Amino acid sequence: MITRAFLLALAMIESGNQDIPGDGGLAQGPLQMHSISVAEANRIIMLKGLPLLFQDSDRHELVASMIMTKIIMTHWAKHWLKKGHKMTNADFVAFHRWGPSQWKPNKTGSTKIDFDRSSKLKTILGDV
Repeated sequence: MITRAFLLALAMIESGNQDIPGDGGLAQGPLQMHSISVAEANRIIMLKGLPLLFQDSDRHELVASMIMTKIIMTHWAKHWLKKGHKMTNADFVAFHRWGPSQWKPNKTGSTKIDFDRSSKLKTILGDV
């Protein structure tokens, strides 16, 4: 489950919960979101027949970026569950880094950065 505590921990891992640019200025805000993440959240919302809710500038707002991240993660977790993979918090951390086009099950911990981020998550949230 993607909880508020998890999303806040992810913001701490990504940016120290600061609205800072990362990834050469492409990633913005506390959750270090790219513009394509805003488009993906809006695409998922449109699939449900709802109007577009988010603007690119919403990446800078903690609450809006948490909502977008939860929408994206929930959608893709259901996709992977249908394929037989139940995502763990460590999977979600790696998924957030790689995105839906590159992340695959069992990729978690495949790089030192993914391993370090998963370790930080366990430190913040406890043994999850």
